[in-house]
Amino acid sequence: MHDKSLDYLGSTREGAEYVGNSERAWIRWRGQGKGPPYVRVGGQIRYRKRDIDAWLSKHRVVPVREEL
Repeated sequence: MHDKSLDYLGSTREGAEYVGNSERAWIRWRGQGKGPPYVRVGGQIRYRKRDIDAWLSKHRVVPVREEL
């Protein structure tokens, strides 16, 4: 999914590989309403690359530098 267009519709497996975690985690997140947005296409779950990227940006954490 790395080199696909932003509107590419990838599978749960492709999304999990793109982010670097398990497909099982994505299935669990879907059930909990926590994961990235998805669409149903013909009964299948698909993820747009742009939605995954936006979801990742939303969850970005910038560490606070500690004063010495």
